[in-house]
Amino acid sequence: MSDTDTTTPAPAPKPTPRIAVKNFIDGTQARKDASFSLADLSSAFQDQMSFRIHYGELKAQAERQVADLKLKLEAAESKVGREIRDDLTKQGVKVTEKLLEQEMNAHRTILAIKLAINEAKQVFEVAKAVYEAFDDRQKMLMSAGAKDRVEMEGDIRMGVAAVRDTAIKTGAADMLEKRRQLLAGNAA
Repeated sequence: MSDTDTTTPAPAPKPTPRIAVKNFIDGTQARKDASFSLADLSSAFQDQMSFRIHYGELKAQAERQVADLKLKLEAAESKVGREIRDDLTKQGVKVTEKLLEQEMNAHRTILAIKLAINEAKQVFEVAKAVYEAFDDRQKMLMSAGAKDRVEMEGDIRMGVAAVRDTAIKTGAADMLEKRRQLLAGNAA
């Protein structure tokens, strides 16, 4: 036996390529946009529609990203499936659907696309949740606005009652003064 090993090491498996997935939502900005001050409901109502449009567009972009990756997966599965089938046939291996499926699932391109789809689905779910949060925000604005109106009506009623009471007291005092003057004039 020789001291020198002439066998070559097996090549290291190639790493799974990374497919870039865009994150459309900035969570910090979304939380900031979703909040509002009860002291400034008018501005919050004015901003509501533009926020719904903006986050609706981001949700649609995230949804499209998932759909585009699914199309990319279908095309890759077709191409990789043909390559695997041809390679196995050249090796004299009987190709079964189960074997083909196993080989395709282990293929780095297919795996990379499936991982990207999972990540894109997560991005879409976050975008969807943020979009739905603006529906909740609108309901909260409507509720706060209704509460404000009720409080304003109560303040108006209290103000009217106070003015009425003042008018009654002032009117009664005026009548008493005129009566006193009339009596004083008759007595003179």
